[in-house]
Amino acid sequence: ELAADAFGKTIVLYNPIINYGESIGSRAKIVFGESDQHVFFRDESSQILQVKVSESGSYITLLTGDGSNYGVYIFDRFGNALNQFSFDDEQKGVSISEDAQFVTVYSGGRTQVLDALSGERVGSTSSRSPVIYSRYFEDDDVILVFGGVQEGNRIDRPAMSAIHIGQRQILRQEINESLSIYDFDRLDITRLQSNNYRIDGLNRTLKVEADF
Repeated sequence: ELAADAFGKTIVLYNPIINYGESIGSRAKIVFGESDQHVFFRDESSQILQVKVSESGSYITLLTGDGSNYGVYIFDRFGNALNQFSFDDEQKGVSISEDAQFVTVYSGGRTQVLDALSGERVGSTSSRSPVIYSRYFEDDDVILVFGGVQEGNRIDRPAMSAIHIGQRQILRQEINESLSIYDFDRLDITRLQSNNYRIDGLNRTLKVEADF
């Protein structure tokens, strides 16, 4: 499988499941050129659940799991390891801020934001809707959570929540129509300006305003 930024600056090829004989593992490599590839991640006991390349192509995040233990790994675009975190509860996805200072990890109904260097928790929130994607924007001190009931590419009862960590305020808006995920690899939330955002990767573009 392949993960990359929109401009193809950083391209990652990965095998989410590899049979290593007595165990199931995974592997990921960066493609620098046609004959120049670098294996930067290899695990003989965990599967790769998600690979994300940041918008700028500067950072790569991996989410791995074996059914009971989960790990988040952060690399630069050359495959140099920057940090890793371990979790004993199931995690669904991960996103990273553009400067790689914060990492957002989310599960079925919970989102937490960690300092990418120290691992200290910056904030967290629970969601009534199953979390499909979540991201923290440090300029606004806001966690955005896109949720809904997902079956394949279809999302029923979609909803958007914005959580201001400093003010401890929550805004929630239900979306009165079903949506579809057009491209899982492109599913992302982009900051347009202060408290204004855009959700990409769906069958239609959604704009969100968090007026705290």
